[in-house]
Amino acid sequence: MKNRYILLATMSAWACAGQGDTDRVSFPGDYVRLLRQQGETLFNERSGVTTVYVNEVAASAAKSRTLPFPEGAMIVMEFAKPVKNAAGEPMRDERGALLRGDIEHVDVMKRGPVLDAGDPSRAGHWSFASYGADGKTLVAPGEAVKCAACHSQGAADRDFVFRNRPWS
Repeated sequence: MKNRYILLATMSAWACAGQGDTDRVSFPGDYVRLLRQQGETLFNERSGVTTVYVNEVAASAAKSRTLPFPEGAMIVMEFAKPVKNAAGEPMRDERGALLRGDIEHVDVMKRGPVLDAGDPSRAGHWSFASYGADGKTLVAPGEAVKCAACHSQGAADRDFVFRNRPWS
């Protein structure tokens, strides 16, 4: 009986330890349908075609210009290859929106409680992760040191969120 309790306690600890990184930021499966697109899709040669999506928590805070963002706010940035014409220029649909090709990666930032103030993979209350189009983890939350470092540079007054596009 004692061994069974030890086994259950050990399994529970493993489950909780594994969930810490996985649950603080996870791939938002049907994000295009479930989240709200913020602003227009943009193109530049370095990052390709980028589209930003936010959940309702982030959209409400952005609309009211309330900082800091509330816990649970999520911002998703999709990076895709542009569809180009024969001249190598990005193509647009009949409404003028950029045509997105294959998705290269999807970056996610989610605001939650600070569990470890010295965690270099976080910026303030934000955790970060990057995923492939198939949801496969490219950069796990606990390894997103570069993301956190970039967002920490000069963005503390904006709650570590870059707003290079309108929050419509």
